[in-house]
Amino acid sequence: FRDGKLKGTIRDGPNVTAVAVSLDGRYLATASVDMTLRIYAVGKKQAKLVAETQEAHRRFVFQMTFTEDNELLSCGEDKVMSITTVGGKVVHRVREHTDWMGDVACVGRQV
Repeated sequence: FRDGKLKGTIRDGPNVTAVAVSLDGRYLATASVDMTLRIYAVGKKQAKLVAETQEAHRRFVFQMTFTEDNELLSCGEDKVMSITTVGGKVVHRVREHTDWMGDVACVGRQV
């Protein structure tokens, strides 16, 4: 990712709604309209699917970002912010918002 050159393409599920790259460049995550989060390990020549889950969200995902610890934060139309490990396990779901969330960010190691 650092040199700006195309390394390859990933054929993902239907209509990708969000993409995130981990801070260390080791992982790439996608979200699709079928509410599936997919996490890929990025190698020098290819990306390998390491996890996918439909447990994080019930509606479209609008935004995702990785923490420094390579946990994936995601939010969207279902008014939920989820934290998912690179292994695909949803470790936390915050459901306290009254409207959809269009953006998520983290600073440092604290979520």
